[in-house]
Amino acid sequence: MGSTPPQSHRLYRALEFLGTHSRILGMMTASTTSPRDLPQTGPSVNQQVAPAAMSGSSANGGTWRIETGCTLVIDRGRPEEEVVRVKAVGPPADPAWFVADFLKPHGANFTITPNTISERVPGRINLNTIWDEETFLALCDRNASNTFADGAVYTAFRRLLASRTKGNVPGPNDRPFRSFASGLSPSGYSTGWLQDTLLRFDDPNSPNRQPLFAVPSQSHHPYQTFELLTKIANNVTVRSNVFAVWITVGFFEVTDDTTRPVKLGAEVGRAEGRQVRHRMFAIVDRSVLTGYPGPQPGFDPRAPMPAMTTGRVVPHFSVID
Repeated sequence: MGSTPPQSHRLYRALEFLGTHSRILGMMTASTTSPRDLPQTGPSVNQQVAPAAMSGSSANGGTWRIETGCTLVIDRGRPEEEVVRVKAVGPPADPAWFVADFLKPHGANFTITPNTISERVPGRINLNTIWDEETFLALCDRNASNTFADGAVYTAFRRLLASRTKGNVPGPNDRPFRSFASGLSPSGYSTGWLQDTLLRFDDPNSPNRQPLFAVPSQSHHPYQTFELLTKIANNVTVRSNVFAVWITVGFFEVTDDTTRPVKLGAEVGRAEGRQVRHRMFAIVDRSVLTGYPGPQPGFDPRAPMPAMTTGRVVPHFSVID
């Protein structure tokens, strides 16, 4: 038993599904109203409702949309509150209404609250995309109220890189951080699934193993040992919604199109100094891509898009040359 790694009960997986209200509570709410009432006193089948808006955005930039299959809370917080499922929406050219079954009557301007809002939690740092020491230092924010020293932060950053990216260069042996709810690990991973998460051990084979971000202290008090981990745990994530994309397009001669990939020769015009390369930079936000109507001439990010109520949701797009 002494040489066998302890088997985890995997209780840590619950951390992915349990929690308290977000730090941005109140900024992720969304709702609309219906000017027309629903005065019926019995179950109403296939009732058509034309709300003031079929889509929109929350205060923190998250988007919502009433779509077929989604659930809506009607008159939330009132005695006539009920939950309905959308059975259909208006035609694609003008989706200004939805159809659902209602069990209760509702007065004019009753509220309609969508249950699903795009996931946008600002301020969290993706552990899998930290490459600069300065970013990690800002995340830890070591100050006089902390018992750990600056040296512990530098050491934790080196441990992070060594544990996540072998040799500090992305490759097939990388072990990125995964969510607490990650499933079975691929074959070849040792010591179980805990090693995939924020709670992974610095050295899983050591008899005195400690979490990667544990800080040894003279008192050995658990609060001081796990102070750094406790401080950053609620400010980190393992997934991102926003990505920066750089693209360079060049033109090359094809010397053999019978192979895959095709074999390329010299760049067109390179010998004469006439080669043309197109460069583009974009910021892609996958949480709001459903609200992107296409290129907008004279786009102003401060103003809502034409015929839309989602506000600032168009990803930044810039052609450099």
